[in-house]
Amino acid sequence: MNRFAASACALFAAIPLFAQAYTGAGNAETTMTFDAAIRLDSHRAPLAEDAKKAIEFQVKYLFGSMTNSDRPAVPKNDHQIVITSTLPVSGHEDVYEVSYHYTGTVLMTAGPIAPYSLYLPLHAETIATDAVAENDPSTPNACTDDTDPEPEYFWYFWSPDREGCKLALGRDYFRLTATFAWKAGASAAETYPEYDRLVQMREGKKVIPLSVLIGKFDDGTSSKPLRSRDPGAEQFASMRKEMLDLGFSESKISKEDMKAIAKAGKIDGEIKRSKSISGYPYASLFSKETPAGRLEVRLFYGNSTDTGSSGFFALYQDALKNDAMMIYDGHSGLGDYLSLENLKKDRGMTPVSDPSIYQVFFFNSCTSYAYYNDSYLQWKASATDPKGTKQLDILTSGLSTGYTDQDTNMVLVKAVHSWATRGERTSYAKITEKLSFGNLIGVNGDEDNSRP
Repeated sequence: MNRFAASACALFAAIPLFAQAYTGAGNAETTMTFDAAIRLDSHRAPLAEDAKKAIEFQVKYLFGSMTNSDRPAVPKNDHQIVITSTLPVSGHEDVYEVSYHYTGTVLMTAGPIAPYSLYLPLHAETIATDAVAENDPSTPNACTDDTDPEPEYFWYFWSPDREGCKLALGRDYFRLTATFAWKAGASAAETYPEYDRLVQMREGKKVIPLSVLIGKFDDGTSSKPLRSRDPGAEQFASMRKEMLDLGFSESKISKEDMKAIAKAGKIDGEIKRSKSISGYPYASLFSKETPAGRLEVRLFYGNSTDTGSSGFFALYQDALKNDAMMIYDGHSGLGDYLSLENLKKDRGMTPVSDPSIYQVFFFNSCTSYAYYNDSYLQWKASATDPKGTKQLDILTSGLSTGYTDQDTNMVLVKAVHSWATRGERTSYAKITEKLSFGNLIGVNGDEDNSRP
């Protein structure tokens, strides 16, 4: 293994990458810049493509370093890498050092900002196994989350500052200094969901359609949420009670109804015709007539992991296309489970957006800010809405977000209910404040929303 130490600081003024604005609960977006280097074994100067691939793997480890720091932050994954030099390393045969400049968006708590120390591994490809080898045999996973110690997750959880971690500065990782500049907020005035535009005409009647999809915490638990102690099931039961208390009526969504939804997806080309759809979730429909229209909330509960049922995701793609509001509460799989690319590659589903309807999505899962933000806005984009922000607002969390006894999903449902029944409009600032548990919650896409 090559051993080298590096330190860096930003040399260039931070420049915003995108014009998108962000509204957060005690947090905001910054532009982070730093300079660093990586060494590669090569008998000739590595191609820029190969060097960037290695750098991308190295900067992936920013997640663990930043989320475990004294001032937690999370990168948005919109960064740009500019290689500044590629030079042979004196005294090391067939070793080249590639220096680079990083510019990217980072979400962090609001307040004064100063140079920020970060750690990156010297040997990203072996750092997970190196850590186990260096640590005491009794605590082999001291450098990462002991409940998820798998090597493929090490980049997300690692920190050399964890108690008992034996990784050494200069031998296993290097320290760099990054600088930050705050990005502009959405507006000096509060932004709001565009409540009026959530109303759709269906069969000649005004309807406000919402879907809430709750994933199991443990794949092996009962699929009947009212008989299970799974945290996801308890969230389902809690939401059900609250909606009944608000005066909603409940009806069961049958398996035949869900099969019809999947069949429509196949006809529309969103699901491969050869794809077998099975394992439909537990589902209920809650309805209430209001002055604004009939408020309909579809509540689903099932397995949403990589081994999850195809039926759950058939309903997910239907909600993405058709509903005014979609709330997902479950595991993110470090961005894999709801990735549009993986839905197509692994599940044979290609959700198609409807550019004519305004929507609000809430990804109530770990670090959804980094995973499901830009990709879904790009998915929603059209000729008349090139950034996707006119027709879509996305609420996400920046840090790990577990199941909670609090009614996080009901915050949005109640906001829509208050508007539909009494005309009260709750701002995104108040919504995100209610949703926040120190997990860097916020909304993108609201900068062009109309004001009440």
